Amino acid sequence: MRGKDMSKQLKNTMAAVMAGAMVFTMCSPASAQAAGGGDEIPQLLAEFDFNGSISDGEIDGGAAVANVYGTAVKLEERADGDKALRFNGEKGNYLSLTKDDGTSLLTGKTEITISFDTKRVSEGTSWIFYAAPNDNAPIYNSEKYFACYSKEDPGIRVERYLNSGGRSEAIVGAADAKWVHVDVVVTEKATGLLIDGELMDIEPSDHTIADILGDNSIFYLGKANWGGGEYADCWIDNFRIYDGRLPEAVNKMLWEGVSLPTDPIKDDLDLPETNTLGDAVTWTSGNTNIIADDGTLEDLPAANTEVTMTAKIGDQTKTFTVTAAGANGLLQEAYDG
Repeated sequence: MRGKDMSKQLKNTMAAVMAGAMVFTMCSPASAQAAGGGDEIPQLLAEFDFNGSISDGEIDGGAAVANVYGTAVKLEERADGDKALRFNGEKGNYLSLTKDDGTSLLTGKTEITISFDTKRVSEGTSWIFYAAPNDNAPIYNSEKYFACYSKEDPGIRVERYLNSGGRSEAIVGAADAKWVHVDVVVTEKATGLLIDGELMDIEPSDHTIADILGDNSIFYLGKANWGGGEYADCWIDNFRIYDGRLPEAVNKMLWEGVSLPTDPIKDDLDLPETNTLGDAVTWTSGNTNIIADDGTLEDLPAANTEVTMTAKIGDQTKTFTVTAAGANGLLQEAYDG
């Protein structure tokens, strides 16, 4: 976008002395504030604390149920006395999750949060969860699944794939061989990964998980369908799937991809229209005589002048202080140069 005429006489005076000159400005650090709301916890699609027992080959998960496959799946005590799910890496041992009526767990879902605690035992790949349209083995560079595994390197890796001839970016975060808490936040347009409450990675996506999974998807713990099956040698506990964004997790990534220049400006602001999660961002200027709500630089002040720009995503706001370059200083700098 282009701004309105900003003191035409001043611009004409500057043109002769500023050809090709690059002039930058300073901006103060941004500060965030909550506008209220955004704290409602979504409904649970599945909740497995693994403190009960395996009954008739099943584990209760609230609105979901886990069918147990193999004889080596165990619910064992952790060091703190709590019980957790334990996979030992043996082939054929995994859980298949469905709704409690036996239907597909994630059909039609576009935004979810998956939260769990995990501790890897071996250095190799341990598939924590794996969701796919069916039970077929994936084809390299044509994968179609949503999954997460732990491994010595990188630690935790999330793959959101609807590939055709190449692989989209995975979402990764470092994690040692100890108990860690993991949150995987899935929106229509991005996936974010937090480990122990710290944002590790966030990647945009062109495809929703509904696009990936279709109408009758599978959801496994401890198994992926590569080859004849790949399994897990790890612990999993407090496994939950929320029907939407978990506020305490998403609030830590809400402002990713939203920033303004750190130097004083002498032209229009290019205001981000969305964050990395794909949420719309609206802007309000604190001084529309200098910078309009849409970022248009309306006029150059005589001296450097700070203008507050307020971004809003849903109920949340964040303020940025931008400095509009002073005309007098630009003239003097151009003259000195």
